[in-house]
Amino acid sequence: MKNLKKLTALCTAAAMLALTACSSPAPAPAATTAAAPAATTAAPATQAATTAATTAAPATEAAKQDIAWPDHTVQIVMPYKPGGDSDTYARLCAERMEKILGVPVVIVNQNGANNTLAPQTVLDADADGYNVLYFNSSMMTQEALGVFEDLGFSILEDFVPCCSIGIDDTYCIVAKTEKGWKDWSDVVKVLKDAPESVTFSMMFNGNTQYLELAMEEASGVQLKGIDVGSGTADRIVALLGDQVDIVCCNVSSVVDYIEKGELVNLGFYSLERNPYFPDVPALGELGCPVRNPKYYSLYFKKGTDPAIVEKFAAAAKEACEDPSYKEALEKYYAQNIFTDAEGTQKWNKEYAASQKELLSALQK
Repeated sequence: MKNLKKLTALCTAAAMLALTACSSPAPAPAATTAAAPAATTAAPATQAATTAATTAAPATEAAKQDIAWPDHTVQIVMPYKPGGDSDTYARLCAERMEKILGVPVVIVNQNGANNTLAPQTVLDADADGYNVLYFNSSMMTQEALGVFEDLGFSILEDFVPCCSIGIDDTYCIVAKTEKGWKDWSDVVKVLKDAPESVTFSMMFNGNTQYLELAMEEASGVQLKGIDVGSGTADRIVALLGDQVDIVCCNVSSVVDYIEKGELVNLGFYSLERNPYFPDVPALGELGCPVRNPKYYSLYFKKGTDPAIVEKFAAAAKEACEDPSYKEALEKYYAQNIFTDAEGTQKWNKEYAASQKELLSALQK
């Protein structure tokens, strides 16, 4: 298609952005198993990676000082249902932060309304540090689309960054094994013969719709998108119930179904094979250079005392350095990488800009 070369270049640029914002995945385990691999520490891909992600600045004096906060429960508000990757990682971190801060740190799930409820809730609350917005990088697609702007706010302008608590680069395409497809190329063959004959779970004006458009453009096919809900759980239920033919999600959400032989991983949204699953192709190998790394960020309402933001970041950093947190993330094939406020804002701004450029190219 006419935009394929431009799409490939933009997707490659987005991939390079991801590589310079996080360290390389851990080396592949000696044996291929569904269980999480043993803990390993890989060297950063570039010096920029070391600076931007794996090396966080020391806690500032503002964060160290004994400010009178918090004195009661802190709420982490997220636009996702319980049980998904974002929810799981937040809970793992919050459990450890409670011990550090000395107050309950609870997760509040406010999914729905195209992921706008959670940020609106934090904006409507006082800027006293007791309501923290948490989201993954898929929200930056919505930022690029102007979803939040239509409601009168911006994630990048009306909130202040605190930190990020991990990265998951295991997004993949999954189908029922009974379909007989081995990888994405088999789906492409079907769609070449019969456009829109394969249904894909997506959410209008969301990251999954972007992925649908990007895959269509890169592979020269046309899927039939069906909005079955924003959460991973919604998409998996729709797939198992034959409402859709393929879904995209983090591999940890479906690895049990894959082990049982019910579902098959058709490929990872990456340019190279995932070291934890070396037998599964990367979409880049199959002529579809689309990536979807997920960065998990914490933001406060603009106007919050910087000392509060820094104290919370210091607690999150300490939680991320807990060996048990790293071990827990590895069970989900995620990377335990803490990123400070500056690195978090830089990543999200650049990712939103790359998404906006890519979406513009797809719409021409």
